[in-house]
Amino acid sequence: MAGERTFWRYFKLSVLTIFSLSAFYYFIMRNDYVHISSLLPNFPKFKPQLNPPEFKPQLNPPEFKPKPNPPEFKPKPNPSEFKPKPNPSEIKPKPNPSEFKPKPNPSEFKPKPNPSEIKPTPNPSELKPQTNYTELKPQPTENPGLTLPLSTTRHPLTPPYPYPYKFLLNPKEKCQKQKPFLVLLVIGDSHDANSRLTIRETWGNESNYRDVAVVTVFLIGIPRVKTETSQKLLEEEMKTYGDIVQQDFMDTYYNLTLKTLMGMEWISKYCPGASYVMKIDNDMFLNVEYLVHHLLQPGLPVHQNYFTGYIVANTGPLRGKEYKWYVPKEVYPNDTYPPYCSGPGYAFSADMAKKIYDVAQTIRVVPMEDSFMGICLYELKIPPTNPPPNIFNGHRIDYDCCKFNKLITVHHYKGDELRKVWKDFWTQRSGCKD
Repeated sequence: MAGERTFWRYFKLSVLTIFSLSAFYYFIMRNDYVHISSLLPNFPKFKPQLNPPEFKPQLNPPEFKPKPNPPEFKPKPNPSEFKPKPNPSEIKPKPNPSEFKPKPNPSEFKPKPNPSEIKPTPNPSELKPQTNYTELKPQPTENPGLTLPLSTTRHPLTPPYPYPYKFLLNPKEKCQKQKPFLVLLVIGDSHDANSRLTIRETWGNESNYRDVAVVTVFLIGIPRVKTETSQKLLEEEMKTYGDIVQQDFMDTYYNLTLKTLMGMEWISKYCPGASYVMKIDNDMFLNVEYLVHHLLQPGLPVHQNYFTGYIVANTGPLRGKEYKWYVPKEVYPNDTYPPYCSGPGYAFSADMAKKIYDVAQTIRVVPMEDSFMGICLYELKIPPTNPPPNIFNGHRIDYDCCKFNKLITVHHYKGDELRKVWKDFWTQRSGCKD
C-alpha cells in the first residue's frame, strides 16, 4: 500500500510539472510577432502589434530597412503545397487513350475477307470451300421459274457442295468381280444399325436373287452423337458385312442430298459396269423381283438417260419455317420445282449416276434431295420417264400379298413389321395370279 501511495504522489507531481512548462512555453511563443498562421497561403498582411507613441525608430525613415513583411516572407514551402494544382481550364489535358491513336476509318480499314474466300478449317460438315460461282455453268433461262442465280456465300441450309468429300468406308470389292444388273443404294441414319440388319434379312439380301446380280450398299455420313464410339461400331459392322459407304460429312436430314450424290459418285467411280440403280429409303418395302423382271427387264438392251419413279410435278418449295421441308428463297429463289421423282424410291440407268454427279458440281445444291435430282435432270435436259401406273407408292398401303406382288415400293415398313411382312410375302407370292 505504501508503495502505491508513493507512486501516485510522483505521478501527480509529474503532471503538474508538465502542465507548468507547457503554459510557460505557450506564453513565450505568443509574444512572437510572427504567428504560425502567417505562413498559410493567401493570408492577409500581418500588422505587428506595436505601440505607435512608444515606437521611436533610430534611423531615418527613408533609410530604414524594416524586416520583411510577414505576408511577404517566403517560408519554406510545404511539399504538398509546393506545386499548387493548376487551373483545369489552363492545364493541357492528358490525351485520352481512345483519342491518342484514333481508330481507322472502317471505310479505310482493310475489310475481312468474305467467308466464301477463306479456306475453312476441316470441319466435316462445313469443310467445303465455296466454288467460284463466276466460273459455274449458267442456269437455263427457258423457264423463268427455274432460274437459279448463284451467289458467293452459302446459306446455312445449303449443303456444302461441291467439294471432294473423302470416303471413310468404301466396299470397293462389291463390283470388282462382277457387273451387277442392279445396285440398291439404301439411304439411312448412321446410328440405325437395326434397320440395316432388317434390310439385309429381307429385300436387301443379295442371295435372294440368283438369276441376276444384285448389290446392296448403305449410304451414311458421320454420326452426330458419340461420334468416336459410333464410328468404331460402324467399322466393326463394315468388317462383318462389307456393305457400308460413308463419307466425311455429318449425318443430318439436310445432308440427304450429299448422301445421294455420294451414291452417284460411288457408282460412277467404283461400280461403273452396273446396268441400273435403285435409290431407296430404309423404311420401305421393295419388291426387287417385280422391279427387275417387269420394269427393267434384263432381256432387253439397257436403257440410257433413264430415270423413273413416282413423278411429282407442279410443286414448289415450302416457305414456312415450321415445315420439315422448309426451303428459304436464299437457298432456292424460284416458286416451282422442275418435275422430279419422289424421294422414297426411284430407279435410273447407271449412266445417269456420272451425269448427275458431274452437273451437281456446277449448280447450287438444295437440301431436298429428290427436288435437287429434278433440277439436275432439268440441267441435263433429260426429263423423268413415266413408269407404269401405281407401281411406285410414296405412301403406306395395308399389306396384301398379291397386291404387293404387283408393286415396286410401299412406304413406311421397317423393323419387325417389315420382317413379318417380308416372310409372308416371300413364301406366299408364288400363289398369286399374274
